[in-house]
Amino acid sequence: MNKFILTIGFLFSIFLFTTNAGALETSDLSGDKALKLTVDEAVDLALKNNLGLESERLKLEQKKWAMYTSWNPLIPSTKLSFSLARLNERKSISATVPFGNPSLTIPDVGTVYDSVLKTDAIDMPEWGASLSFDTTFVLNAYIVFSIYNSVLDYNSGKLNIEIAEKKIERDVRKNYYNLLLIRQNTELLKESVKAAENRYNQAVANYKNGLVPEYTMLAAQVAYENMKPAVLEIENGYFLAALSFKQTLGLNSDVELDFVNGMDTPVVREFNCDELITKYIDNRLDVQSLYRSMNILKNVRNITIASMTPTFIFRASVDPTFQKDAGKDAWFGDSTYMSDNWKQNSGMLMFSFSLPLDYYFPFSSKQMDLVNNNYQLKQTEIAMRQLKNGAELEIKSLVLKLQKSINSLNTLRMTYDLAEKAYNLAEIAYKAGSKELLEVQNSELEYKKAKNNILQEEYNYTTALLDLEYALNTKLR
Repeated sequence: MNKFILTIGFLFSIFLFTTNAGALETSDLSGDKALKLTVDEAVDLALKNNLGLESERLKLEQKKWAMYTSWNPLIPSTKLSFSLARLNERKSISATVPFGNPSLTIPDVGTVYDSVLKTDAIDMPEWGASLSFDTTFVLNAYIVFSIYNSVLDYNSGKLNIEIAEKKIERDVRKNYYNLLLIRQNTELLKESVKAAENRYNQAVANYKNGLVPEYTMLAAQVAYENMKPAVLEIENGYFLAALSFKQTLGLNSDVELDFVNGMDTPVVREFNCDELITKYIDNRLDVQSLYRSMNILKNVRNITIASMTPTFIFRASVDPTFQKDAGKDAWFGDSTYMSDNWKQNSGMLMFSFSLPLDYYFPFSSKQMDLVNNNYQLKQTEIAMRQLKNGAELEIKSLVLKLQKSINSLNTLRMTYDLAEKAYNLAEIAYKAGSKELLEVQNSELEYKKAKNNILQEEYNYTTALLDLEYALNTKLR
């Protein structure tokens, strides 16, 4: 019987260490004192309350905005400005002007004065006004590939979200079934304690009737008392495992979980390794992620090459400046021609092409960027081959594990039937006084071990199938 207790304790230790832990945000259901929970609802809660996943979603939202606005380099750079300025100290300039009255006007010559020219000081305008508008449009291949890079980055972010969600779903399902298995093992142990108590009571009755010696009664009592601490230990372990599971789902620790789904007998199915590898190897999430990385590297190379291509620039600017005193003279309307009031200084219309020549020199920074990018692509291709080799090994290992569980279940169910029959006969014989207590305990141990082995193997098959679905990124059930 001590072997049975040690076996249960060892199995529970394994289950406890495989349970996920994480302090997560409390969900809206955290105030409930009892919660009926299916395995699908547990997955939904974990996906809703996982803080790491929430952070990834925020990153994806940021990348989405970056993708939607990645075309903004194509918006012309435009600037509009207006200035009105007054000098602190008014200045004047010397100018030669005609002095006297105009006598006549000669066509194509101008006004002829009947007096001499003289030099005089002319005050500069006290207030000056100017307006300027400038727009520049730049287009090259670099901008186009940079826009495409934001699209690749967003798609990579979506894949990261999918990877995180699939991993959470797999782990929550495994932990859900793990808790069910611990609970069933607890029930098995309680049944053993109840059977030990019944045998002890039977031994007491037999001892009083003189059918068995005192040693038999004491041995039955010791076996019964030794099993009580094991029940407390496994119950405490289940409480801790359930507490960790509730934290994973974002529930308060005082919420009582009522598992709706049971540890049903799985519908076994055999798989062909080669068919799975051929059909699903490229569908794996890690393979897709590495393909996305390769595409980003290729686009980085395109961006580098694009920076070595010609750039088209269009620029248009106007900068009319008021020629008189903006504080005294009318800005518009007092002159026959507006050009008399406003003059253009440096406005222009420009079309230009530019080509960087230094990038084409051997060992220039851009040339070395291309060399380094080529090495990175080759390393990624090698990593892809290594990843696929490891993926094939993982798939084969999981399929072999499933096949082992199928074969073991057939044997274990037959062993269980035999152990159950032997245990029932031993109980009958013990009550009749023809069997020793130790023989009954051994029969019970083999019976409980057989039942526990079936539950364990069914759990192994279910979790291996979950791992295989995650490895292939597809549903197999």
